[in-house]
Amino acid sequence: MRDVRAFLERSPDYLRERGIIASGDSQRSLSYAVIARDHLAYIPQPDGLWLAEFDSLGWALRNSDGLADALRKLQTYEWLPVEGKDFTVRFESANVAGVTIEAEIFHRPRDHKAAGVPA
Repeated sequence: MRDVRAFLERSPDYLRERGIIASGDSQRSLSYAVIARDHLAYIPQPDGLWLAEFDSLGWALRNSDGLADALRKLQTYEWLPVEGKDFTVRFESANVAGVTIEAEIFHRPRDHKAAGVPA
């Protein structure tokens, strides 16, 4: 993302020439993000760069007044599931052929209300 941002700063007309931003729009209004299709671990993002999951982008767009509002919601990490509210974790064991393994299993709480936030 840093390389993309650096390229666009060196080539300020690149997006305008391709019709991606209107001729009156300012480059300063651009936000740089990676929207991943699969699970991401939380990694603090320096330099105004950030990561979000694809399903979370859909949640933010459905629950926002516009793209700028959706991006702000994604940057607050409101979309991340909260343990005890969106899921619980229990250690469970299984025995196969005399071997017992124990693992953390994630469960949706019984009283979970579908709030539209990806779990």
